[in-house]
Amino acid sequence: MNMEKEGLMMVHDLGRYEKDLKEWEMVVLDSALNPAWSAKFSIENELGFIGYEYRPGYFFMLFTKSSPDSFRGSIVMINLLTRTYTIEKIDIQLALKIS
Repeated sequence: MNMEKEGLMMVHDLGRYEKDLKEWEMVVLDSALNPAWSAKFSIENELGFIGYEYRPGYFFMLFTKSSPDSFRGSIVMINLLTRTYTIEKIDIQLALKIS
């Protein structure tokens, strides 16, 4: 995934599971396509990667599973300057009434 002047972000699942978590790896390539740094993280295995957003200095990835009455997922927020990340969970329940 293109990060303009900051290079490229490559993300892939490692095919490894621990309990209900799937292990992923992110690799940041600099603008000369040399590996700059990498990190591994774990996400619930039933969540799928659906998109990303890049802003200078930051990279966000969204993993979700949705059903008719709920939206569940996680956002991986990466600080490219400090080379750190956090994972925030999302859980939205919808109360639908048919009238």
